Amino acid sequence: MERHKPIPQPFFPSYNRTPKYLGCLNTLHPNPRDEFTTCWGHVEELLVAGELWIDHKEDLFFPHSSAATCTNRPLEVDQRRFLQLWGIALQMPTPLTPQIVRWYLPPPGRLKLNVDGAYKITSSITAGGGILRNDLGEIMFAFAARYPGVHSSLEAEALALRNGILLCYERGFSEFLIESDSLVLVQIMKGQYSCPWRLSIAIQDVLHRCQDLHVSFSHIYWEANWVADSLAGHGCTISCSCTVWSSWADLPPSVKGPYRLDKMGFPSIKP
Repeated sequence: MERHKPIPQPFFPSYNRTPKYLGCLNTLHPNPRDEFTTCWGHVEELLVAGELWIDHKEDLFFPHSSAATCTNRPLEVDQRRFLQLWGIALQMPTPLTPQIVRWYLPPPGRLKLNVDGAYKITSSITAGGGILRNDLGEIMFAFAARYPGVHSSLEAEALALRNGILLCYERGFSEFLIESDSLVLVQIMKGQYSCPWRLSIAIQDVLHRCQDLHVSFSHIYWEANWVADSLAGHGCTISCSCTVWSSWADLPPSVKGPYRLDKMGFPSIKP
């Protein structure tokens, strides 16, 4: 006499509600009807019905196991298809692909000025830094400056830009490229973003000086602006208003490493 298969016990999953793991099944619920009264309960009911339908169709059953062995089980393809039949679409998180970025040499015969600002909230210290390099990646000059009374990273970026342009003008450099990792500052200089009133004086000084220069503004990622960022960080440690260097050998130790890596063309990873 043929024996009947034992009826499988229903498997009632619940969702881990933290956003990062929203697509993973979590634990066995001791009282599933209480869980179904929640917002996600409707989806869970469909998942239960879908699993039972899959079990009946494919004759596949989940093994009897403890909650620990069933935690964090990802949604199966058949489960997602079942939800789609009911017009329910679960958006699975898209993994981020790291991006390789680097600082590039300026075109032959050109110069490039990189600037950056720094604002430390804990100590209320604001500073800026920048470096001008030729088409071989060699330093023409670098600077770090403190900005007392400034409490905004964007204002520090603008003041660092003004310092860099004034130093270029004083040293007779009239044609160069300018890079900053502040997209807002670059958009302000290109007329694509309105200038905040706190930056109006610094921006007006920059625009006035640029009338006698041939410059262009570009935005780069912070990971490719490592040297200027290191100079701005060093500016937070100095006591004088501004320090200027003309040789890589005189640069602060925290800046020499990034400078040499940029010159050798080493890339950085942007998450």
